[in-house]
Amino acid sequence: MVRVVNDATKAMFEDQSLFASASHMNYPTLVNTLKIAFGYFAGMTTLLQAAVLLEETFNYPNGPLSGQGSWVRGVSTPSADNPSNYIVVENGAIKLIGPQTTHQHAIRYQWDEPQLVNGMVYATFDFRASEAPSAASDVRPGFISFDQSGGSQLRGWVGIQAGTEIGTFQLGVSASSQAGSSFVFAERDLDVGITYQVTVGYNIATARTDLWIDAEDLSTVPAATATGSPSNGVRRVQLRLYNSDGGAGTTQLGVFFIDNLSVFSGAAVDPDPEPDPDPVDLVTLPSADKVYLFLLIGQSNMAGRGAIEAEDLEGDPRIAFFNQNRQWQVAREPLHWDRPGFNGVGPALSFARALLPLLPEDAVIGLIPAAQGATPIAQWAKTYSGSATYYGGQYLYPHAVGRAQEAAQVGTLAGILWNQGENDAGSAENDGGNNYRTRLHQLIADLRADLNGPELPFIASTLGPWRANSTAINNVFLDLPNEVPFTATVNTLDPEVAPFLVNNPNDTPHYLSPSYRLLGQLYAQEFAQFLSATTPLQIPVLQIATASEGLSLSWLQAAGLTSFLELSHSLVGPWDTIESFTTAGEEETIQFIDTEVTLGQPRFYRLRLER
Repeated sequence: MVRVVNDATKAMFEDQSLFASASHMNYPTLVNTLKIAFGYFAGMTTLLQAAVLLEETFNYPNGPLSGQGSWVRGVSTPSADNPSNYIVVENGAIKLIGPQTTHQHAIRYQWDEPQLVNGMVYATFDFRASEAPSAASDVRPGFISFDQSGGSQLRGWVGIQAGTEIGTFQLGVSASSQAGSSFVFAERDLDVGITYQVTVGYNIATARTDLWIDAEDLSTVPAATATGSPSNGVRRVQLRLYNSDGGAGTTQLGVFFIDNLSVFSGAAVDPDPEPDPDPVDLVTLPSADKVYLFLLIGQSNMAGRGAIEAEDLEGDPRIAFFNQNRQWQVAREPLHWDRPGFNGVGPALSFARALLPLLPEDAVIGLIPAAQGATPIAQWAKTYSGSATYYGGQYLYPHAVGRAQEAAQVGTLAGILWNQGENDAGSAENDGGNNYRTRLHQLIADLRADLNGPELPFIASTLGPWRANSTAINNVFLDLPNEVPFTATVNTLDPEVAPFLVNNPNDTPHYLSPSYRLLGQLYAQEFAQFLSATTPLQIPVLQIATASEGLSLSWLQAAGLTSFLELSHSLVGPWDTIESFTTAGEEETIQFIDTEVTLGQPRFYRLRLER
């Protein structure tokens, strides 16, 4: 819920995500099913952030990439002996495998060329190799590139060669339009089996290609740079496989995995991604016993990838967050900075807004962001010693614990919110979730030990209900409250809420912003059980059906609340109260029939709740 203050400075609690539309040309035939998804209406288009052109985690079925989503597949000499299956989806990642004798490619069409003329285009992705080239002379040319026009002018190649130590490899870039030529390699040796976050940037005006590996931000010096001949734009991103010499000889390419591919324009890269906040935005906290702290960890759906709207920028001095500069600031989206240019609405702010009315009137909620997109649970282990780090250079676990310990100097750590698992869902299906279960239980034990909270509440969530092949990992989450004390799980698969937790059709791994807000409210509902002498927060679910005399709306309302049913003829208001309802001693199902519905006239409803 969203906490607002009206003209009389009276605290109210308003759920702006519970919208329903009665804008139908066939009103007499409207039946039972609810034509709402918390702001996602028929006939409306949900737009991506302007700078982000695509972002996906390849959640396609296992098998050849050909025909999956917006990917187009090609091979130079397909035949019975060469079935063109070297670019495949495997457990949620793209797998590039050899040996092979032909040039093969998969192209992702996504944007129009004029958007990027004379600008910058970046691709960022998670990369893992299962084996390294065996000799220093074994250069395996570009496996990812940009495409200017139909493959004739390829730019911004990323390739691989043997490292300085046996069993290691190096990544490099080429700005040339020819594969295998003019590669400049980073000096850093990379390890087989480790996932790295790689970013390649191509400057259209200067034909300069830059490569970053696990970079703190893109204003740092690139790990490698190459320059070629200028082009007039780029239109597509391609995954490609070549043999090493560009000819007909067979080359063992090894196996490469690419996940979480994102492509964005230069506008998304801020040279100062987290400037010092305006001093008026900083928060002076009360005594520590009045400050409830929550550690936010997991991957991108905790960090937040939703489009930011006006309500997400509204601040409340009783809700603060521990910013990148380790200062307490009024909480506004985005709270995280793990991937500048991608960060947006997540569940944490709406969690705090929904929880606040259940706390003492002088309480303050402090949010501690520490989530990192595209991270498997193995990288969150206290004992992890690989190369993957949080934005800024620390390992994920000590980074999160360190921030929580520092924040705890001014407050009381009240709970941990965990939203993660997309990167582990495929492997969990293979072993019934046993490995993930062990790692999750160990993570909880380590966090509680290092944060001096043996009963510290830990709230997890099942994955987005749209995700397939996630049964095993979801069962781990659902079993958690019965296996580990002082834990709870948000069940996104619950049929009462699953229809309203929807993903962005243009960014399939991530929720739409209204769904992120609802997810946060569900986290608050689960956490409420750990508060003494409070009434668990009930999330009202608005339902619509037709009746002979008009449009019937009904919802479940918790005890001690007054709901104001408001109406607007446009999604942005103005909103007029058409009825109010109060529940006293027990929860109640409220029903209202709107007899003023006119065929073809849009009507939008929302509930405003006051305790």
